[in-house]
Amino acid sequence: MKLDAWLRQDHPLADRLRLVERLSQALNALHDRGEVLASLAPARVEVGNDLQCDLSAAGRGSPEPGYAPPERLEGMP
Repeated sequence: MKLDAWLRQDHPLADRLRLVERLSQALNALHDRGEVLASLAPARVEVGNDLQCDLSAAGRGSPEPGYAPPERLEGMP
């Protein structure tokens, strides 16, 4: 399920906090590998049943204002 759809649903606070933790872990792992996302738009983040976050779609495509790192919006690496 995409993050934007997940956020529209009613979830306990514990699950919401766990999702923030898992998303942070996924971002840290990506940055540790030296990767930069095109856009962290909620429609590009896949949330699994175990609340693991798949950011592979966030690494592809065009940067989206409000969801992309400033350097990507400015055309820099």
